[in-house]
Amino acid sequence: MPRRVRRKIPGEVVETTIEVALKQTTASLIFETIDNMLDWKSPLKAEPNYYKGNGKPALDSNINTKPYRVSEIFPFWPRPRGCIAPDLVIVEYRQRPFAVENVFAAVEIKFPGDWVRDQQMRDYDAIMGGKHQKKVALLRVPEDCTGTTPDATKEDDSRKPGRRKSK
Repeated sequence: MPRRVRRKIPGEVVETTIEVALKQTTASLIFETIDNMLDWKSPLKAEPNYYKGNGKPALDSNINTKPYRVSEIFPFWPRPRGCIAPDLVIVEYRQRPFAVENVFAAVEIKFPGDWVRDQQMRDYDAIMGGKHQKKVALLRVPEDCTGTTPDATKEDDSRKPGRRKSK
């Protein structure tokens, strides 16, 4: 059962939650795979762990640009004790560790059916240096990615079957 389901919820909500968890996992795995293929030198870091108290990154002991993972089976869960992880971190200099000083932005990605929690965003803001740093971003998929408005996605009546343009 996905980690977002904390109690039994009847009906369609569980299916939506599972779908959101799969989309999150797929996105994270794609970013992690790209980083791995680039010998951990990608500017995009998938769910890197930061210690909640001091904002220090949890690094792999051998490679200082690779996020530390507790499990080799599922890399993003469980997290090291006392850590939180934004969905994506974009670093300034990809040859350097993803320490807060080298972070351009920490991005929280939300898919349809997922929710934004105020405490989660406050925690990310705190580890990234506080509100004056402005390093935390929220990306809603697909709204923030498509560049379209809801009106632009409606079908033109003239293209529907059975409808003809009047001359």
